[in-house]
Amino acid sequence: AGTDTNCTFSLRHGLKKDGTGTPMLRLVYSEGVLEAQPTSDSELFTQRPRLCWLDRDQTSTKPMLLMVANSLPYLWHEWPYFVNKVAFARKS
Repeated sequence: AGTDTNCTFSLRHGLKKDGTGTPMLRLVYSEGVLEAQPTSDSELFTQRPRLCWLDRDQTSTKPMLLMVANSLPYLWHEWPYFVNKVAFARKS
């Protein structure tokens, strides 16, 4: 199978005003849904390439951001940068 371009994601950065909370990443892809936390791992990215959109209109003419990750542990390792880029994208 080719690249899954129907994938969307949403996230919760994980910090409340009091400094507590748990980050969460929700992926909705062609074969199902994955709700992941920092301890999560999944074979999702090794099974098939995914191009996941940030709950945005896929026909938008606004600039797009791209982050490449081949595993959830890598994405969690880069979480602060990833969340920062998502926050920037939501503001633009």
